[in-house]
Amino acid sequence: MTAKKRMAKSYYIFFLFLPIILSVIFLAIKQKTVLELCEINKCPFCYGKTMCREITKNKISLQYNRVSDFVYNIFSVKNVYFAKYKNKPVVLKKLAHNNELNKFDKDIKDKIINYKELKDNLKFKLTGSDEKLTFPPFHICDNETFDIFFDKLNDTNIRTVYTILSINAEPILLEMFDKNKHFPVPKFYGSCGRLIVQENFGKSVNNIEKYSWYKRALVAYRILRGVQNFTENHNEFRLYLTDISPDNVVIDENLDVSIIDMENAILKRKTGKTEIVHHTNHDIDEYAFDPKAICESDISDHNIYAVCRLLLSKNAMFPMMEGGLLHNPPKEIMNRYWRLFESIELCVRSTTDDLNRFDLSTKILNKLHGILRYAKAKQLI
Repeated sequence: MTAKKRMAKSYYIFFLFLPIILSVIFLAIKQKTVLELCEINKCPFCYGKTMCREITKNKISLQYNRVSDFVYNIFSVKNVYFAKYKNKPVVLKKLAHNNELNKFDKDIKDKIINYKELKDNLKFKLTGSDEKLTFPPFHICDNETFDIFFDKLNDTNIRTVYTILSINAEPILLEMFDKNKHFPVPKFYGSCGRLIVQENFGKSVNNIEKYSWYKRALVAYRILRGVQNFTENHNEFRLYLTDISPDNVVIDENLDVSIIDMENAILKRKTGKTEIVHHTNHDIDEYAFDPKAICESDISDHNIYAVCRLLLSKNAMFPMMEGGLLHNPPKEIMNRYWRLFESIELCVRSTTDDLNRFDLSTKILNKLHGILRYAKAKQLI
């Protein structure tokens, strides 16, 4: 190819992509500041104001260090933004798409709503009192659970509570199941207007596919132990996560685990009993769960089943990595700890009291704990 033809080709490519380049530049110039993203004018029907002082003082800045950050921050993918706060990476979320937020604004516009109306409306929405209603993403099992839950929030402005629970319950759940209380969630810094600020914890579990097997075993141990905390360790509630997908389980550089995007969950009060145990039914072709059966039990194995089925099993469903989190174990592990993998597959299939998932989970954790002690002694992790 002659120099003249090469130059002509270069001009052609440049002009072909010129509209895209100009669009990106235009969007970058038009990009809102963090304070503008907050939409404080929406208050009191907003998520709160605990972070407004920090944002007003420009202590949070949007970041463009990676291509993914640039795409999210410029094109507002899912209304999620990446930023820095006190030199730490954080995620800024508006918790819903624009059309959902606009619908909420339209629904509350020009309405004079008192405390009782707001509470009754929320109870109706979240408990699914009408059998014709589909279960909302965040479902509270019954009126008694709702009343106990709602009483916990009585220090918060009722309009704020109404807004959060109508749009996305995640901020309230992050505070109730706090990282400082050993629940595997990102740190929640607070909110300002229609924006929340939380810790940017790390990479999704699928991004550690090529980590050593022993490191992945440590992650598996922490995931399973972590979700059991949601079932057992809160003083008053059990939280069942209904979207434990690989995208919603993230790992930091220390291999600590966090569950993100917690808007999909079922909340049940603790009865002090464990007589009625719900065993999730396994369907070989799809992943499904029964909110009504979970709510009618004293305790459910749903969280354990979800981790075994969607993350640990060698037959874990897409989008989980092929072979599951514990794929390609070393020969010495297969020879010595083959019962670990047997227990994981039984955890997926079991639906009986004779071989219940709580016992299987204990076996899996004990086997992994033994492996991790060996790996640590051999400096394999």
